[in-house]
Order: sequence, then C-alpha cells, then structure tokens
Amino acid sequence: MAAPHATSSASSDGKSELRLGEIFWRGLDGISVDKSEAIRWYRKSEERQHLGAILKLAHIYDFESGAAPDYEEAFRWYKQAADFAIFRPNTVSATATS
Repeated sequence: MAAPHATSSASSDGKSELRLGEIFWRGLDGISVDKSEAIRWYRKSEERQHLGAILKLAHIYDFESGAAPDYEEAFRWYKQAADFAIFRPNTVSATATS
C-alpha cells in the first residue's frame, strides 16, 4: 500500500503529524514500518509544539534509538517537554499524548 499523502499544513495543532508518525512507527493501516519516516513526522508535530510528539521523541532516544540509547538526546527532549509543561501549563492535560 502506498504511503498516506499529507503535508505539514494538514493540522494546525500537530495531531495529524503525530498520527502519521504513529502509523509509520508501528506499521499501521497497511503501511510498512519506517522508523525514519516516523521520526520525520514526529518532528513536524513537535515543530507545532505538540507535547505528545515531544514525549515520543524523548522515549525513542531513551529506549528505542537502536543498539544503544542516546541519553543526551533523550534528556534534551524530556527537558523540552518539561519546559513546555512549566511555561504552558494550561495546554497540558491528561490527554496530551493523544
């Protein structure tokens, strides 16, 4: 099956980009797993300041970056998520990763 067609303008809040990242990360909806493409979409979502994407990137570098975790990169993303929660508390909720 062909990759879904989408652009970064598909969503103003990053949810669509986050969903595309999940599709490529997990190989959902008939799409083959493509971790590089998933990370590209997570980063597009992060550019729109979607907390779920920031946390997913932190998790990837902490636990799933290949042979060895990249703790420095993971820390950078976790710090960005913490800063997001501190400086934009009204935008953080229990559903931040959805």
